[in-house]
Amino acid sequence: MYSNYQHQRQIPRDLFNEAKLLKCWGNLSLKIHDNLSPVPMRIEWDNQPFDIKYDIDGDTYIANMKLYVNDQIQEVRCLMNSKDNYPMIFQNNLEYVFDDEGNFNKNITNPNFFEND
Repeated sequence: MYSNYQHQRQIPRDLFNEAKLLKCWGNLSLKIHDNLSPVPMRIEWDNQPFDIKYDIDGDTYIANMKLYVNDQIQEVRCLMNSKDNYPMIFQNNLEYVFDDEGNFNKNITNPNFFEND
């Protein structure tokens, strides 16, 4: 679960962190739109401005967007100051959503992938 941590934004660090977050969500939404997700996925959004937040570790997430995988909410976030091209991870298992080229993590089809450890 995400906290209500009050993050003091800094430039240029947070411009890059937030840009990568939006890049990951954009990649995710495009793949879902083009029916390229390896498992059933959908995104819910309240049609309001993207509410970008930081958790206590400095990782970013969009508070008003929800990702459903197999009809279950899966919280995702992007790692702070990551040099990875697509630093989005699933909150429950800390596995990357994408590989470095932006393709879905190949383990995502494993039936146990979304179980909490």
